[in-house]
Amino acid sequence: MEQTKMSKVIVNTAQNRLNITMTGSISKEEMENLYADVLTCVPQLKPGFNVLNDISNCKIIHLDSAPTFQRIMEFLINKNIGKIVRVVKTKTTFNQLSRITENMKGGYMPIYLSTFEESEQFLSEPD
Repeated sequence: MEQTKMSKVIVNTAQNRLNITMTGSISKEEMENLYADVLTCVPQLKPGFNVLNDISNCKIIHLDSAPTFQRIMEFLINKNIGKIVRVVKTKTTFNQLSRITENMKGGYMPIYLSTFEESEQFLSEPD
């Protein structure tokens, strides 16, 4: 496991999944740390890996961190990502992420769910 101050990235090789948890207020520096963790963890997974991005306790993502968030998404696309699920509880966070993600190409199509449990169930279902 790689861990940053307010966020963490956990690799689950048994489920071929990358779990990314973001909490609090995500600054540009925090997002850069998260990106470094993702770069370190993804090589442990097989192509088609799933991502569970738990943002349910994230208050805000600072605007200056958006380019790094986009770099994370582009990196995951280039590594043949499978399903992407985001756990989001606030409309503010949902709107921020929707705006950042809307112009992504290459199959980055996250599913938004409101609980971690729903996300676990969704990702455990066969394609």
